[in-house]
Amino acid sequence: MGTFVIECVIICVVFTILVVTAAKKGDPIDLVYDYPQPIIDRAYELGLISQDRKTLRRSVLIKKCIAMAILGIPLGFLARYVNHADTFLKGFLVIYGIGVVVSVYDFLIDCVWFCHDKSLIIPGTEDLTDSYHDYMFHARASLRGLLLTLPAAIVAGIVVAVIA
Repeated sequence: MGTFVIECVIICVVFTILVVTAAKKGDPIDLVYDYPQPIIDRAYELGLISQDRKTLRRSVLIKKCIAMAILGIPLGFLARYVNHADTFLKGFLVIYGIGVVVSVYDFLIDCVWFCHDKSLIIPGTEDLTDSYHDYMFHARASLRGLLLTLPAAIVAGIVVAVIA
């Protein structure tokens, strides 16, 4: 259990560094697709983003699932050799458990930081305070994150089962 906690802390620290770097390195419009829909719609209206930049949700989802499945391979080795998982279920649970911790942590960061940091407000959307403070949007995003963790956890479990 101690190893699991240490892994979760390390991953949350790395996640924080990545999020802060992405948020602070440029214009908040670069992260617009991580914002609630009314803010995205306003960005379109203001000409800050064009329709051709709009992501195709289905193809993006498929790419994310493939990336997560590929990530499951090294995570399977982590679960096997660091966490000593020796069955599919143990490997799956270790990696999915880490995903749950990261998802909850992401939700907390969004609610405490994203929803209230004025530097993340896209110019021209300042009046959309309710959208910026939409905690349910972030809760739903966290649930989607849990779903996206499934391919990695499944592949990790398979890797553990094969090498155990």
